[in-house]
Amino acid sequence: MLHLRDPFEELPPPPPPAPPPLPPNILSKFPQNSLNQQSFESNYRNICNHILDSSRLKNVLKGQLIHAHVIKSGLQIVPLVCHHFINFYAKLQLPDYSDQIFSETHFKSSTTWSSIISCFAQNELPIRGLEYFKLMLRNDRMFPDDHIFPCVTKSCAMINGYGLGQSVHCLALKIGFDVNVYVGSSIVDMYAKCGRLGDARKMFDEMPERNVVSWSGMIYGYAQIGEDDEALKLFKSALWEGMRVNDFTFSSVIRVCGNSTLLELGKQMHSLCLKMSYDESSFVGSALISMYSKSGVIEGAYQVFDEVLDKNLGMWNAMLIACAQHAHTRSVFDFLKKMEDSKMKPNFITFLCILYACSHAGLVSEGKYYFNLMKEHKIEPGSQHYASMVDLLGRAGKLDDAMKLIDEMPMQPTESVWGALLTGCRKHGNTELASSVADRVFELGPVSPGLHVLLSNAYAASGRYQEAAKARKMLKDRGQKKETGLSWVQEGNRIHSFAAGDRRHELSKVIYNKLEELLENIERDGYVADTSYVLQEVGDEEKNLTIMYHSERLAIAFALITFPPERPIRVMKNLRVCGDCHVAIKYQRDNWLYNNQQQHQPSSSSCPLPDNQEFVRDYDIASQLPELRKLLEVLREKREIGNGFGEKGPGNVFLVGTGPGDPDLLTIKALRVIEGADLLLYDRLEEIHQLLLSFAEAGANVVRLKGGDPLVFGRGGEEMDFLQQQGIEVKVIPGITAASGIAAELGIPLTHRGVANSVRFLTGHSRKGGTDPLFVAENAADPDSTLVVYMGLSTLPSLASKLMYHGLPDDTPCAAIERGTTPQQRIVFAELKNLPDEIASHQLVSPTLIIIGKVVALSPLWPHSVNETSTLVEFR
Repeated sequence: MLHLRDPFEELPPPPPPAPPPLPPNILSKFPQNSLNQQSFESNYRNICNHILDSSRLKNVLKGQLIHAHVIKSGLQIVPLVCHHFINFYAKLQLPDYSDQIFSETHFKSSTTWSSIISCFAQNELPIRGLEYFKLMLRNDRMFPDDHIFPCVTKSCAMINGYGLGQSVHCLALKIGFDVNVYVGSSIVDMYAKCGRLGDARKMFDEMPERNVVSWSGMIYGYAQIGEDDEALKLFKSALWEGMRVNDFTFSSVIRVCGNSTLLELGKQMHSLCLKMSYDESSFVGSALISMYSKSGVIEGAYQVFDEVLDKNLGMWNAMLIACAQHAHTRSVFDFLKKMEDSKMKPNFITFLCILYACSHAGLVSEGKYYFNLMKEHKIEPGSQHYASMVDLLGRAGKLDDAMKLIDEMPMQPTESVWGALLTGCRKHGNTELASSVADRVFELGPVSPGLHVLLSNAYAASGRYQEAAKARKMLKDRGQKKETGLSWVQEGNRIHSFAAGDRRHELSKVIYNKLEELLENIERDGYVADTSYVLQEVGDEEKNLTIMYHSERLAIAFALITFPPERPIRVMKNLRVCGDCHVAIKYQRDNWLYNNQQQHQPSSSSCPLPDNQEFVRDYDIASQLPELRKLLEVLREKREIGNGFGEKGPGNVFLVGTGPGDPDLLTIKALRVIEGADLLLYDRLEEIHQLLLSFAEAGANVVRLKGGDPLVFGRGGEEMDFLQQQGIEVKVIPGITAASGIAAELGIPLTHRGVANSVRFLTGHSRKGGTDPLFVAENAADPDSTLVVYMGLSTLPSLASKLMYHGLPDDTPCAAIERGTTPQQRIVFAELKNLPDEIASHQLVSPTLIIIGKVVALSPLWPHSVNETSTLVEFR
């Protein structure tokens, strides 16, 4: 017993319980015959069954009714009844009620003690539970048994109390309970959750008998430290030994699948859970949500969440972080509201998820609100919460506020806090602050390679290459290495991994050819490499080559030449996707790319791998699309036998303008054409010309829907020219254009008497063979004109600088409209000088239309306050 006293002296005293009293007139609210009063007074086991039923249904009032009957009948002195009431209130997250019952119980059995300790662990109050364990040892002189030990070790694991856990282990050894399968398994589980895998494995190997808890504890421990292979081996061994695994075991294995992005294996585990009826478990549900989210299948996470009826806090938190990682910020707040409505109390992880979402969405005021709200919930912010707030402020350019927050931290700033600040310094080019931060960090002693790299990148981004080299040299001198950036895809049971410029793969030649083909396609669509992400002192040509062969691009190219066309491409990364790759991949959007920081949804048309392994491309793209293949074959057969379409000769192609995004903006004429068409096509395939030709030659009348302004900067002219050369008649059905439709909806007149007498249209796309995509900037800097910029997000900073240089006032009103006229529409209003930063802060993505000119201020949505220079407007 003496071994336990010193460690437990460090624990603070538990706060005194003060639950509200049970309503004295509660019985009057229920019919007298709702419960059998005689059975209550004569048979306490009957009472226990009623309590268990109330607990299962989470019926507080019924449970209090039973409690009142028990007090009235005098049966509250029965230990088993007290045990059930303690558990009842514990499951309903009312630990103070449980504490009151425990305090009023005169005879406390080992079951009663284990119930109250377990109650506090269930409600995330493990220290109070450990205080009661100390009280039991000192005052009640009761020896713990195989019921109490597992509750105590669980509490130790919750506070990462390795030292306390060792003391409990010693006590179990001393009184001979270490060989008990339940106690031994709980100790294995405790060591594993404290990250002491060596101790856990030693205890596990020496156990004469193992149960599902010991197996699950070891599997969980290996999963936590990233030893995924070992965790899966243990799971396989457990099955071979005939162990009937439980929902906790499955949750650990599913988390391994998520960490290793083994989506197919994760789906198999999901199927097993369904067969074994574990699909309703909140532990399994949380793991499945995490697995599907990490594997890039957010729809699977939503489905799992909806199907589990009894959701615990861990499941809510899993869904919040899944939405945050996939940039579903609106869903984060929707789920938070639903969580509050269900009376579920948030914990420190909940707020961490919310702050993460606010940080990546640029919601500064919302982040501050929720950070301050933590104290109202009696949750003290930890270092991770401060790191999220620093990241939020740093991304928004509020570096002074971030530094002030760090100085006010009640604890020593961690590496993650300093790393968040250095990231902000790099993004906004503040190398002076970055250097000052580095001096403070390095005074603390050795730091991780990541901080060295962040400092080096901050210097390099601002052109201070000598300082960057010094930071790298410091890393090398300390014997540390930068983590190599890798991207990988799974093909069957094999993982194909790539580093930047990697040529070790057996298909390297074909991969690089495919990558060059993709680059040509996206450059034709307007992509211009942003070489500022190459943080090396080399020439522009070498920078272009470096960025072209980043690991994620190689992985995508490999997948395109090997995966079947209907299969989504999921590329995993151990580091963040570089900004230029993020932009480049968005030009082609029917595949998925995932990294462990944020979700992206890019795309490109897929090319299947022929049986002869020569990778010869079939230029009839229609035959590569499973959903169209059968239709095309039927049309061709009809043409060959001389009936159906074959009698009419080639069909016609109608290019129909669909407007900026709202389907209700289609013209009546367009609707009539669509109703009479044989086929409707709306996609982003590079080979759309050939696709239209294939169906028209088969005799079909095809409607090709064209969004935006198809004959201004779209490819409508190219499609018309190609089809007419092949003898296909093309008819154009004009529609409301993006510029006029979006501007009109926002109340922005593109021209207005006395304000703007002309309008110009610009594109962010580069010219074929040109060197500057913004060659019209000098002519466009007319304060009496309106500029409408298409596809200009990536080149906006350069455009804004040139416009101001050529005389356009820096306070010119501007609007950037993402997904205009759709329910997902978001608008940023700002002055020209602030527009690039505001767009970056609110993370607008393509398609975004930009309007620059004094007419923007005529919109009723323009911020008219003197102190308000920008605003975000959302229509959801």
